[in-house]
Amino acid sequence: MWDGQVKVVTGIRRCGKSYILNTLFRKYLYENGVPEDHILSYELDLAKDIRYRNPLELTDAVRSLTEGKTEQYYLFVDEIQMSDQVPDPYNPAGKPITFYDALNDLNSLPNLDIYVTGSNSKMLSSDILTEFRGRSDEIRMRPLSFSEYYSAVGGDKTDAFDEYAFYGGMPLILSRPDETSKMNYLKSLFSEVYLKDIVERKKIKRQDILSAVVDLLCSSVGSLTNPNNISNSLNSMQKLSKENTVSSNTVKSYIDQLIDAYLFEECRRYDVKGKNYFNYPNKYYCDDLGLRNARIGFRQQEMTHIMENIIYNDLRVRGCEVDVGVVYGSEKNKSGNYAEVAREIDFIATKGLKKIYIQSAYALETEEKTAAENKPFALTGDSFEKIIVRHDIRKRWYDDRGVLNIGIIDFLLQEMTHIMENIIYNDLRVRGCEVDVGVVYGSEKNKSGNYAEVAREIDFIATKGLKKIYIQSAYALETEEKTAAENKPFALTGDSFEKIIVRHDIRKRWYDDRGVLNIGIIDFLLDESII
Repeated sequence: MWDGQVKVVTGIRRCGKSYILNTLFRKYLYENGVPEDHILSYELDLAKDIRYRNPLELTDAVRSLTEGKTEQYYLFVDEIQMSDQVPDPYNPAGKPITFYDALNDLNSLPNLDIYVTGSNSKMLSSDILTEFRGRSDEIRMRPLSFSEYYSAVGGDKTDAFDEYAFYGGMPLILSRPDETSKMNYLKSLFSEVYLKDIVERKKIKRQDILSAVVDLLCSSVGSLTNPNNISNSLNSMQKLSKENTVSSNTVKSYIDQLIDAYLFEECRRYDVKGKNYFNYPNKYYCDDLGLRNARIGFRQQEMTHIMENIIYNDLRVRGCEVDVGVVYGSEKNKSGNYAEVAREIDFIATKGLKKIYIQSAYALETEEKTAAENKPFALTGDSFEKIIVRHDIRKRWYDDRGVLNIGIIDFLLQEMTHIMENIIYNDLRVRGCEVDVGVVYGSEKNKSGNYAEVAREIDFIATKGLKKIYIQSAYALETEEKTAAENKPFALTGDSFEKIIVRHDIRKRWYDDRGVLNIGIIDFLLDESII
């Protein structure tokens, strides 16, 4: 706030941008004493504000209310991509006036803080830094990740994951009362909102081809393809006459429009050792699985591809750049000769200096499948972290090559687990505590049936003066095994200091029969009497 930047909230329509701005942020401003008439709001997708699609009208209206005054004002402009270009009144034959000109002009007012939302990446993301002359911040919003979705619905994780894989993470899905209303809502978004927007804004002539391209991309998430392959498929499937054949350039243009509307993202192939990108083919992932499923009539529920799409979206939510990795190795062919063979790594996730190789595997029930998933890792020639995300396991473990095997639900929720730990640690420090990680030892039977000393960890030992508390952070304890695992380190301390498990999956606090306090994360953070 008040940093001299235009704050641009981008993302697919109906993902919650307007709610964040016009409901949550507005409420925050009211609670901090900002008068209602000091928040200027224009919703360009509504008829009541249609005149302000003219950037000159918008500028005049805002200046008339704020210019020359000492009070601070906030400007909200919703769906800025609906703004029109208008002729320059002083030079009609010159460069037209756009919303960039209007917002740059208004940003010069010292008593105005500007926030806009937009649903077209070409008009916004790619041009933000240049068009706003370096005076803007982009805040990218996406449909709910699984961890966000689960934090809202709770309950059994497997059931929640199945629902998420079917209906996706569009926020309003959570308020739909039954399956039929959820399906109809998702179908209407595609037909009545997204495609209509593209057709109207981009003057699409071949709506039938645009629709067919959407269907093909939805049917082939996680598969390698390119505009030439898609155009060949369309020409073959529709048996178009020679005059009506579709060129690959037209298909590429339509794919670009779908990407610009945040409906799909392109994931490019990267040569790990050659350190360069391939032009084609690439993979395309849908921004929301529910929209993808609705478009193809909730058929083609291949969990292998759905898992890939969910993992890709989750990595993007975490702020990673994501590529498909390609590595090469020499392998014996059917003729008995050795030849160079390309192997694929599903994802290379990069964030800052950190890089992780990730394979998505629904199930690895044979040694051959396990070897096939691991082979590309061995060909990278480096020591970056390597993970296989699987649907057929619940507990995570490392193999003898250091590759982490982790269940899909555990993988999707682990970020929230770490966030919770970080929040608890920071809160304890704010309360003036010294905080350490505790280590205790106990004798446990191993796989061979022998007893051996095993180290167990307590997430936090919080000390303030003479008071000491042991604290475990647990996102959810839905089984007796997980509950026992969290409690075991407490039993090994050999003392009677207070012991707490801070959890995300409960609302009311309670003590178990060993005197351990189980308390919800929000309750813990708001109760200053705990320590």
